[in-house]
Amino acid sequence: MDLQKQVFKAINLKCTFCNFVNTYEPPDKMRMAEGFAVDPLCNESAFEAWESMQQFDIIVDRETEGGKKADPDTLDKWEAAALHYWTTWYNKRGELIPEYAHQAQGGIESKMEWVWKDLRRKNNQWVSKLRK
Repeated sequence: MDLQKQVFKAINLKCTFCNFVNTYEPPDKMRMAEGFAVDPLCNESAFEAWESMQQFDIIVDRETEGGKKADPDTLDKWEAAALHYWTTWYNKRGELIPEYAHQAQGGIESKMEWVWKDLRRKNNQWVSKLRK
């Protein structure tokens, strides 16, 4: 096993001689590297998509003032912007930490669940065109 590839998460190492299992916990500095380096790099790579998502958030907030329903076309654009943001963010994370690449789709779906719930609150008749 190449420990260099496994520095960000806890792993179980089995002794080939006695079959005893030891848990390798990354040191705090490695955990901090993920939080203070990887996440900001992901944020930076997805910054333009984040700005677009925020613009649609502002537009929808204006449209829904006074209890009005948001325009479905605007909600579709917000959904597409959010999906682009989270896809870009998780792809960068997978690029920086290859052992997390397989988790990208699950992470994107988890983040989009919140987006879909929020969009439905803005217009309860809105239906996602991108949701699988």
